[in-house]
Amino acid sequence: MSAKLEGLLMQLGEPGRFQILVVTLLQINVFWYLVTIFTLSLWGYTSPHHCKVPTNWSHVLNESIPLDDGVLDQCRKFRNPENHSLGVESCFDGYDYESGYEFWSVVMEWDLTCGRRYMLRVMQCAFLTGAVIGGVFGGALADKHGRKPLGLVALYSSMALNIVAGFATNPLFFIVVKFFQGMASQACMAASMSLKIEILPTKYRAKVHAVGEVIAATLCVLHIVLVAYLSRHWRYVEFFNVLPMIVTLGNIWILPESIRWQLKNKKDEEALITIKKFAKFNGIQLPSSFKQEIESIIREIEGESEKAKNASLKDLFRRRTLAIYTIVFMTNWISEIGRASCRERV
Repeated sequence: MSAKLEGLLMQLGEPGRFQILVVTLLQINVFWYLVTIFTLSLWGYTSPHHCKVPTNWSHVLNESIPLDDGVLDQCRKFRNPENHSLGVESCFDGYDYESGYEFWSVVMEWDLTCGRRYMLRVMQCAFLTGAVIGGVFGGALADKHGRKPLGLVALYSSMALNIVAGFATNPLFFIVVKFFQGMASQACMAASMSLKIEILPTKYRAKVHAVGEVIAATLCVLHIVLVAYLSRHWRYVEFFNVLPMIVTLGNIWILPESIRWQLKNKKDEEALITIKKFAKFNGIQLPSSFKQEIESIIREIEGESEKAKNASLKDLFRRRTLAIYTIVFMTNWISEIGRASCRERV
């Protein structure tokens, strides 16, 4: 970041009340992203079950369904309960799930068990594939259209898709909705992280990010467990997950745009309004020379932009320290989403 822009951010608060408010609102976006990730683990819960049998056979389950280590087989039934020599067959008529189940999941809703278990992985991979695409293009779109507009559109799109997913009537529709939600959620995350970083002086970024992630992750886990325990149904989880996010509706008016983005994209007047907004909220009196400082910052940013034109992904690995950071962040991200998607019980 420009040294002069860094100085301006320090003048506006270290951090000030407005920066703290904005960071808190952006951390709510991070909370939402984690909620969409950790909800994947609820989809795979499965209660003990067995094949459905005709009503007139239900009183003799032991005759209709073979035993597997002393319990009813979950995936097969006899072709003819009165003649076991005819062999067994798959549960073509669906499954009966044990009464008193802890949670009615997506797997139980559409019988995605036994031979259809792969569909659960397809659902989870659809969301994560969307997240990868959203991460790739989210940053570019935030650079082109601004951190705030992309963040808001992506956030509200993700929330709306979450509600739509709760009304899904078949696995295919659910997969499509979750794919696009993954894109929106990750794009929101990219824009939110960029804005959070660019409104804070450098020396506070690592600490704020680390503490914010821990708090967001903790609240996310508590939220998911509480909602799942109280609702006992995946559809209600999809609906109730959105409720805490109602507080983000005020982001349209509260969140500022990144000063750095505004100056880089020659939106000088808008940048001045944003700077004055910061100063007013924090009770800071701007010096009479701050407009000249802005012009100096713009020239410095333009110089940085010229250097950045020749940048590429290879630059992330040219320096040892930066390469280590890149590998650590990539490994952490992959392990985080992988761990969330692989858990099948809460």
